[in-house]
Order: sequence, then structure tokens, then C-alpha cells
Amino acid sequence: MENRVRRGVRGLATGIFASLLMACMLSVVSPMAIGEEAVATDGKTIQPRSSSSILGSDVEELKFGDNLLLAGESLTDSSSSSNGQKLQVSGLLFGFGNTLKTNYESEYAFMAGNYVEINNLVRRDLFVAGNNVIIGADAEIKGSVYGAGSSVKLETNVSGDVSIAAATVKIGDVTIEGNLNLDADKVIFENGAEVKGVITYNDQADINLNNVTYGRVETYEDTEYTLTTAQILTSKFFSIIALIIAMIIILALFPRLYQRMSTHFEDTSSVAKEFIIGVGILIGLPIVGIILMMTVVGIPLTLVLLALYAVIIYLSQGFAGLWLGHMVTKTLIKAETNKYIEAAIGIILLGLMSLVPYLGTVTGVVGLVFGIGLIVHNLGVGERMETVKKSNKPKRK
Repeated sequence: MENRVRRGVRGLATGIFASLLMACMLSVVSPMAIGEEAVATDGKTIQPRSSSSILGSDVEELKFGDNLLLAGESLTDSSSSSNGQKLQVSGLLFGFGNTLKTNYESEYAFMAGNYVEINNLVRRDLFVAGNNVIIGADAEIKGSVYGAGSSVKLETNVSGDVSIAAATVKIGDVTIEGNLNLDADKVIFENGAEVKGVITYNDQADINLNNVTYGRVETYEDTEYTLTTAQILTSKFFSIIALIIAMIIILALFPRLYQRMSTHFEDTSSVAKEFIIGVGILIGLPIVGIILMMTVVGIPLTLVLLALYAVIIYLSQGFAGLWLGHMVTKTLIKAETNKYIEAAIGIILLGLMSLVPYLGTVTGVVGLVFGIGLIVHNLGVGERMETVKKSNKPKRK
């Protein structure tokens, strides 16, 4: 039961993270989704993308309210202000690139790259993934750490829990106030390491606990197993809840996005266009990404596109569910509901249909393609394409 709950919590965290990242991406792709003047719901103006004067010309920077998104080939400067203090981000900090060495102060930090070195002050939780990850001695983590990579090294104290999945994990002379959860091939503790809570690791790990003091040790069997019906239903339940939460966040942040969508929900010609757009994006965007990866200057844009692509795929079922919920409540039941209830009803129906053999595969594919088309079309991309086509038509004399 405990493992199922943990998987559910991870699913919820994934959904919330995806929705927040989608919010940042939406402000890049289409300010029209928010409003004509590109003003966020908190009244703060969204800053356009620009090259960061601090991190270098190859880094793209997006300020969204109190949040900051950075993407580039190399984020390697100290990011310190003139008086030597850490630059402050009041909200979320997202960083994507090949090489990351950051020194920001933020509430939460989400960092991903090939080589990632974190020296941030994070007042809540740090989420980091990469090939080689170092959480440096200058970092201050007031919450918990969630890390994944080939090699992950922790060199600073952590006020919360530490959860790491990696081939090699190195824990320095540090103090972890909470628990240490590991899924690793090899674990190395330096002299003086202390875990005040429980150390949990897989029984096949190569680990020596002589150099670390701890409260208690637990191991778990790292074996493959077949999911039971109860586990499948539990996993589906948590995934539905996660997607509903993600859609609530998106719809709350971008109220005009729903207004744009609802104007042509029942237009059959619009539905056909959204299917075509969905197929084009699903197939075409990875091809564009591969082409851009072949050029050095295109790597930062590729990282942003791939992140956007992953989030759109995740949220596609949510937007397809929103359309389905609208059609069910307004057309079949003829009831007056709000957008949040419509999204919840549609997502639950799609989730239940996904459990039915064969039907689940069909609805999954249709929801994926149609949902992608809904997202892209209603960001204004599809409408701008149609406008260009109309403007290119010769006028009748």
C-alpha cells in the first residue's frame, strides 16, 4: 500500500510540474492565450524572451510573473549581483541546458541538463536531473531534494528528505535532517555523513554504512513484478486526479484560453482542423527537433521545444477531456456547469474508457491527437496559419 501511495504522490507531483511548465511555455508561444496585453492573472506583465545579460548571449530567458525560465547551451556564470549576493527569484526557477552552474535564490528549482552543478539557495524543494549532478557545498536547501542521473553527488546539508535514483550516489560530509531514499547501483558515504531519519535503499545496491550515522535502515527488494488489478486501478485513480489538478491550474491561469476554445467546441469543421493539426504536431515537431539538434545554435531552442512537446503530450488528454466534458454537460445533459467541472467529467470518462480493452487504445490515440490539436489551435497558432492562407488568396475583381 505504501509503495502505491508513493507512486500516486509522484504522479501528482508530475502533473503539477507539467502544468506549471506549460504555463511558462504558453506565455512564450501565445500571449493571446492570456490577453491582448499579455498580462498575467496577478496583474504582472509577462516579459518577452531575451538573451540574458547575466548568463551570456546563448541563453534564452523568460520572466513569467515571479518565475524565471532559462534555457541555453551553457548556463555557467555565477549569476551573482554586483554586491556578491545571489540573484533572487521570488517564485519558480526552471533551468534547461547542456551545462548548468547556477547560483540563484528561489522558492522551488527545477533543473535539467547534461552536467548540472547547483549552488542555489532553495527555500522549498529542489528537483534536478542530469547525466552528472552535483549539489554543491555552497547550496542551501531548506526543503527536500529529488534527483536523478548517472552520477549524483550531495555536498550540502538538507533540511528535508533526499530521494535519489542514480547509478552512483555520493553523499559527502553532510547532515540530512529527514530520510534518505535511494535507488542506486553504488552508494558512497564520506566520513561524517549523518542521516537523522531512515536510510532506505534497494537490496542489490553496493553500499557501505560504516562512514554514516543514521536513525534506522530499511531495504526493499528490487524485483520485477506484475501489477495487480488493484494496483492498476490505484495508479489510474492517481493519474486522473493529477491530470484534473493540472487542468485546473492551466484554466485558472489562462481564463481566456477556455473562452477561445468554447466558441467553436461544437463546430465540426473546427474539430477536423484540430485533428489535422494534432497529427502534424505529433509527427512534425520531433523531426524539427532532430534537424535543429544538428546545429549548435539550435540546441537551446530544441530543448525548449522538447520540453513543450512532452508537456503538450501529457496535457493532451486533459484538453480532450475538457472538450468531452463540455459536450456531455451542454449537449447531452443540457446542464449549466463551469469549466472546471467540465474538465473533471471529461477526464474521468476518458480514464474509465482507457480501462476497457481495445476501446482504451482507440480513445487514448484519439484523445492524444485531438488534444494536441486543441492546444495548438487555441493558442492562436492555427488561427494565424488560416489568416496567412486567407491573405494569400487572390482577391476577386
